[in-house]
Parts: sequence; structure tokens; C-alpha cells
Amino acid sequence: MINLTTGYRVTGNLVPITVTGNAGALPIFQVSNSALQIGTKSFKLKKLRALYVAAGTTLIFLGTGIAGAVVATTPPLVTINNLDGEWGEDDLPDVEYFGDLMAYGAVILAGGTITLQATVEEIG
Repeated sequence: MINLTTGYRVTGNLVPITVTGNAGALPIFQVSNSALQIGTKSFKLKKLRALYVAAGTTLIFLGTGIAGAVVATTPPLVTINNLDGEWGEDDLPDVEYFGDLMAYGAVILAGGTITLQATVEEIG
């Protein structure tokens, strides 16, 4: 029997975020829509990798919307200076996204960067 709820996994690009707060939100995975597409395409976040290069710790917020108006869809994730963070399926809520996945850091000190990479399962 074919399971129509499962899709295929896609790993996004490395996205460096350097601006603090919701106004600095960037898309870390964009829905791939085609003009010839029939129906709605969505995805679920399956893995997130992060590297925070600045002093101290910060929170990473994930959600949908546009920069300055991102609505969080998951609890904030804590990342620590110069340590790789990796969250898998068991660590992330099972949220289905119908728009671009946006991310921003609560506090990014001057010269600091949060680099994120998302792996998603595309559906539809």
C-alpha cells in the first residue's frame, strides 16, 4: 500500500543570520512551488543544525511569516557559543509548514553569526 503522507527528504543551504530579533529573520527553507504544480505543497522539519559564533548563548526561534512578523511555531532552541547544535525528529515538534520556514536569534552580539541548516520532508 502506498503511504501518501510521507515524502522525500531535502537538505537546505547553510544560512548565516547576523541580525538580532524578528526583524533579522531569514528563510532557512523555502517551499518549492512551481507554476505547473497541482495542489498544495508542504513540509515537516526533520533535522536542524546550528552553529553560533559569538560570546555566550542565545535562543533560536523558528516560524512562518516575513521578517519582522514571524510567528513562532516551535519552542525556542538554546544554542551555545562555538558548539554545534543538532536537533532531530525526536527533539522537534511535528509541525507541517505550508510557507517558508523562517528563523531568527534572540540576541546576536556584534560580529556574531548563527548558521543554520534545515533538513525537511516535503509532502505533496
